Amino acid sequence: MGFIYGPNGGENILSVPGGYQILYDSGLGITEANPETGPTATVQYRLNNSSDRYSFVQQLLGYSTGTPPTILYRGPYQYPPSPNLICTAVPSIRTMGKWIPMSIAGVTLPLDRLGRALYLFGEGCVVTAVFTRPQWQAATNQGYFSINYQAAGEYLTLPNTTFQFADGTPTNTPTGVHVTNQVIVVTRYRMPYLPDLYAMPLVDTVNSAPFTIGWFSYPVGSLLFTGMNNSVASDPLGNIIFTVEYLFQYRSVNWNFDYHPNRTTGWALVTDGNGAPRYASSNFNLLP
Repeated sequence: MGFIYGPNGGENILSVPGGYQILYDSGLGITEANPETGPTATVQYRLNNSSDRYSFVQQLLGYSTGTPPTILYRGPYQYPPSPNLICTAVPSIRTMGKWIPMSIAGVTLPLDRLGRALYLFGEGCVVTAVFTRPQWQAATNQGYFSINYQAAGEYLTLPNTTFQFADGTPTNTPTGVHVTNQVIVVTRYRMPYLPDLYAMPLVDTVNSAPFTIGWFSYPVGSLLFTGMNNSVASDPLGNIIFTVEYLFQYRSVNWNFDYHPNRTTGWALVTDGNGAPRYASSNFNLLP
């Protein structure tokens, strides 16, 4: 397992009890553009019943729920004319029609001194939705993630007994060997909880089984988990959600291997006096 590219996990159904239409009579029902950053579409939806607005926005933007270690994702709404675009922002909800007292489930709103509602909203509303192609993928079963790579490496200086010439003569000076490293950042978006309980025990351990990131399956012992970063945001209902970066470092040679100086063994496992390798192994699939 791992963080695997797959089908777009966006939704193509909007369900609103009070009904909705695209607001064509404003002359701005749908606006499309194609700037340098990629195509966009802006759609104005009219809801007949404004009490549907929060549920409608949730369906547009998608959301995540769950308690550790489970996360359940509902993908964002796809733009029907171009499903590669998904709803990434709702910049406004504009009231329309007769004023009525606002009704929000579980919230008691204050009244004036005569007992009248202070907070009023139109019986209908217009929801403006923006569709773009974000940097992250909403994968069907993997939630929202993006992958970024940064090339790195190390230059190992090996003793002169490690390499030899064709006639068997060892080199007179230490020989250098370049070992490729790759810094990999997997960013998880809209997580309903901070996964520190699962990430911290994995720090400075290597993968105990093949682990896929993107399209590539990394062999056992080739990925070192170096920690996580996070930032805080909110979901469509104002609940706290998290953006989390998982940091890995790939080594083209197993992290617990060094080049044996006997000239014939090549790369081999190194351990301490107790037989323990430099890095313990862990199950990276524990990362939510």
